[in-house]
Amino acid sequence: MSVLYIVFIFITTFFVMNLFISVIVDKFNEEIRRTLGADKFTDEQKEWVKMQRIMVTVNVKVKPIPPTKNIVRF
Repeated sequence: MSVLYIVFIFITTFFVMNLFISVIVDKFNEEIRRTLGADKFTDEQKEWVKMQRIMVTVNVKVKPIPPTKNIVRF
């Protein structure tokens, strides 16, 4: 009976701890969305914001094209 009691305590403790942590993470993510204003965006606006973030992180490397020697410049 004591082994069953110990197993029950461990299982319920882990369940309650998991429930507690999931509520905290959910509320944290909700607060982040609220402060960024993303909770009021339409799907198109969310895609636009996502593309803007991608464009900021992309590093574009421009390869210059050498001029041809037969063109007269003024």
